[in-house]
Amino acid sequence: MRTVLDPSEKIPVADRVDVLVVGGGMTGVAAALSAARMGAKVLIIEQFNCLGGVATA
Repeated sequence: MRTVLDPSEKIPVADRVDVLVVGGGMTGVAAALSAARMGAKVLIIEQFNCLGGVATA
């Protein structure tokens, strides 16, 4: 596993991606789908347990 060097600690790198989307709301999912359809390796980070944001409420 690769690591990122920080003067105070070594942080492990879990994966390599082309696009990192922060937020799995409607806009984040749309951005991730668009990037994936263009061939990018995409990772979505969401703070809650499901995607869709307020559309799932």
